[in-house]
Amino acid sequence: MIGTEAAAEAEPDGDTLLRSSNSSTVNLPLLRKTPYDQTTLHPIVRVGDGISGFCVHPSTGLKSIKELVDYVKANPGKMPFGTPGPGTSGHMRMEMLSHRAGIKFLHVPYRGGAEVLNDLPTGTVQSANDPTNNASIKAGKLKLLCVNHSTRSLDFADVPTLTEAGYPNSDVPLWFSIWAPAGVPKPIVDALHAKMTEIAKLPETAASAAHRHAAGHLDSGGVANLLGNGHQDHKRAHQTGQHQDRVAPASRSSSTWTNFTCGTGSPVVRRWSA
Repeated sequence: MIGTEAAAEAEPDGDTLLRSSNSSTVNLPLLRKTPYDQTTLHPIVRVGDGISGFCVHPSTGLKSIKELVDYVKANPGKMPFGTPGPGTSGHMRMEMLSHRAGIKFLHVPYRGGAEVLNDLPTGTVQSANDPTNNASIKAGKLKLLCVNHSTRSLDFADVPTLTEAGYPNSDVPLWFSIWAPAGVPKPIVDALHAKMTEIAKLPETAASAAHRHAAGHLDSGGVANLLGNGHQDHKRAHQTGQHQDRVAPASRSSSTWTNFTCGTGSPVVRRWSA
């Protein structure tokens, strides 16, 4: 959020640009008061999507997304689901699947993705939506149940997409984009968009994205499509999450940890309640 605010307040001369995921530029302004919104930033281009999937700790014994849904449905509010924080794509994906499947996870919001990546392999939380390049997945410390993308991952060809697993129209894309401060002259915006389009079409760009488990997604309709598509995806996910009363504070400073058991034979974990 700090970098996004700095970009929004910069001189609109084209010298300062922001590369950001939709979590900070789109999700957070829908969920809480931020020092910026879509009126203070101008989209240049959507450059790609991060690929992730629903994962569980092996101690749960769950082998598929259907088994996860069935367990959570039978035990509402007992499966801890770690996210990088309220309003992040991981949170939105949890809420969207919950809405589509009619289930309720125990949301455990952290202060960033690194904390989730640390706690999930140890069993402190039992489920999350993590990038498919997570080393713990390849090492067998996590079980990847599905992939949140239109196609399967080359590294996990036997793992179905969320649509293939029976939940179409249930994904919330994690997309990355380039922004400029509002007020940047149109000729500069057009020139930046044209150059970035040229770079995005290079074979080495696609290869670099694949290496990072990302998918090139240049918005072919220009900047006009950036907010029209991505913003609506996340606004819809936010609405299905029943608005801000479903979103816990991001800080743990005024929260309390209590012990509880997941109920799947997994280790006792800590429940965070505001």
